[in-house]
Amino acid sequence: MHSTSRRETRPLRPRLGRMRIATLLCAVAACTAPEVTRFDALGLQVHMHAIGDRAARAGLDAVAAARARNGPSDNRHHIAHLQLIDAADVPRFAALDVTANFQSLWAYPDTWIKEINLPVVGHERVERMYPIGSVHRAGGRLVGGSDWSVSSVDPLEAIETAVRRADAVGTGQEVLNEAERVDLATKIGEVRVLLTLLDGEVVYEAEP
Repeated sequence: MHSTSRRETRPLRPRLGRMRIATLLCAVAACTAPEVTRFDALGLQVHMHAIGDRAARAGLDAVAAARARNGPSDNRHHIAHLQLIDAADVPRFAALDVTANFQSLWAYPDTWIKEINLPVVGHERVERMYPIGSVHRAGGRLVGGSDWSVSSVDPLEAIETAVRRADAVGTGQEVLNEAERVDLATKIGEVRVLLTLLDGEVVYEAEP
């Protein structure tokens, strides 16, 4: 949300200062569903970016349309960033078998969130940002992304932020909604490679 280009399910507050709010849905929802349905039918994994909760819903709606048209498949479609997800959409990640690709390094109250996001979306929505714990508890599949070179590629910093919801490398101890924390076992302790796909072909599968 730092660029103020995102799509929300509820109106935003007027922005104070020199930045103007731009609520442009970069991929129009009416076009997203047919394209995702077409790519899904071709056996392609679709990777979408969504910052606001309306954009996240548009991505989920597109996958729902693909599943309805093409039936279930092993195409593990991703939605990345997910700074905000409407509570009603959290269980849809598991239901639709959509991967929630969080940049968990961002899940702490940095100056961007406090000085840019908070005046625009308000405290209640800030406290719902990066709902990693909620998606996990609802049975959704989590993966970690760095968004490098925008931010650090170090996975240990991202893991620590997901566990603590506080700055992993600085001295700040402020926490962004501790209810969205995940334990270390969720992020790394129980992780093992179950399946590796390359160009749609299984090249490795762990023994049961």
